[in-house]
Amino acid sequence: VASGVFVHYKDIESVDDKTLASLEEGQEVVFDVVRGEKGWQASGVKGPDGNPIRTRLHRNMLAGIFRGVVTQWNTEKAYGWISTDLSPQALGMQRVPKSVLGLNDGRVYFRWRDCGGQAGREGGPEPFVQRGKHVLFQLYWDEKGLGALQVCDAVTCRPLSYGAGGADLYKRLQAVQELSGGEQLAELASDLEKCSVCMCVVRAQAGSIIGQKGDTVKALKTETGLDRIFVENSMSDYRLVELKGTPVNVAAGVLRIVDHLANEPGNAQASEGSVPPSPPLPVELRLVVPDDGFGRVVGKGKAQLSTIEEKCAGSTLTIAPKVSAGCGVVQAITITGEGEA
Repeated sequence: VASGVFVHYKDIESVDDKTLASLEEGQEVVFDVVRGEKGWQASGVKGPDGNPIRTRLHRNMLAGIFRGVVTQWNTEKAYGWISTDLSPQALGMQRVPKSVLGLNDGRVYFRWRDCGGQAGREGGPEPFVQRGKHVLFQLYWDEKGLGALQVCDAVTCRPLSYGAGGADLYKRLQAVQELSGGEQLAELASDLEKCSVCMCVVRAQAGSIIGQKGDTVKALKTETGLDRIFVENSMSDYRLVELKGTPVNVAAGVLRIVDHLANEPGNAQASEGSVPPSPPLPVELRLVVPDDGFGRVVGKGKAQLSTIEEKCAGSTLTIAPKVSAGCGVVQAITITGEGEA
């Protein structure tokens, strides 16, 4: 026994069952010695004062980016849980102790300050994360189990804190909804220096927006005064197009892109001197709506969509089927009608 005895983590008395029991080399402990199946081993391992062991482990970061779904969020305490794939295939050659995987039912813990940007700072956005949101994150483990850092929206790849404050913006939109389109943009511009809109287009349309060597997208950006037009590059059938700038410029950019797509060679009307031109083709636009704002945009029984249709005569708004785009599945509203509507 003097040469040392074996100890299993299950025989270490920890503070609670939600903390991984572990020891450090050179740490003083007291214990009972019992004979087990494989010889002498320690049992009831405690600290020198007879109290349970308080484990403190360094964070062990795992390589790669992991994907999951937010299953719970506590707004008052600003923390939540993520469900993710912890299979050997997902972890690869990286080792995570089984005892850690068993903590918290295998869920991943994260806090608001782990969501990037101004999260957790004074004057930063109010902590809110929608349950069911698909997220990307870095994964680590310690004595408390699995944790997430740099938690981002799986669709836009932006930190979750960048999408916070949507409830306040929605109230502002409601306050100006009786105004005309131009007046609404002017009012919103007084509150919002910058905003962004995400469109969902098919792969061929994405290529048309970019143009040869990026000439088309550069011209669109110059014409509309937008700060940024980002066209996603992926292998999916649908691509995301993000427009960022002032509310006025973003609205102009959306209309300009819709006009550009409507005048593509395949959609162009008959030229002068040929058969008589047919009526203008209806314009179709898919605007991506964040998960945490989708219900407010649609309204109960689609009441909000109906209200918008009444104010924009000639337009039709429908809920588009979810499609795979970006790093996940996106939800969008399809708007059809003539360009003026």
